Amino acid sequence: MNRDFLKKLFEGKGIDDAALDAIMAENGKDVEARKGAEADAKGLRDSLGGRDAQLEELKASAGQTEALKQQIADLQAANKAADEAHAKELLAVKVDAAVSSALAGARARNPETVKPLLKAFLEKAELGDDGKVKGLDEEVRKLSEGGDTKFLFEERGQAHSFKGLVPGEGGDREKAPQTFEDAVKAHFAAEGGG
Repeated sequence: MNRDFLKKLFEGKGIDDAALDAIMAENGKDVEARKGAEADAKGLRDSLGGRDAQLEELKASAGQTEALKQQIADLQAANKAADEAHAKELLAVKVDAAVSSALAGARARNPETVKPLLKAFLEKAELGDDGKVKGLDEEVRKLSEGGDTKFLFEERGQAHSFKGLVPGEGGDREKAPQTFEDAVKAHFAAEGGG
């Protein structure tokens, strides 16, 4: 997300630099979390690739001894277990990203407060081909409209209003002296000594 793009988008809407900084910081957290998850997944894939290479090397150099065959079988079982663990971790990262995205879209005031309310649903959640958790939007909608949880979400159409001085507007700038000399003349003219 580009700061200049946001500045142009919110131009004239009363959004100041502090609000833009907050938006950019929150977006930065999401981007960094995603980068970390992708790096972890790449590391796990590289590790699995190394193990598969070890297996192929053992198969190539192994004689017909039962000990080597058993070692190969053990390594294959270990790799399969590592693959399953990796798949579970990757699923958890994808589900967490989908939940964060859905809660942001629903304008959750504090997504970390809302996530525990989805725990029972997420235990049996399935990830669709599109990267979204099946039924998640409906669950989030129920929470955002529920009488006891509605307060956790901002209402649609609820606009933030910022009050205060808008730079470049208002005041009696036309009457104000433009130079020091003008200010001195205005002062003495007001006292009648001018």
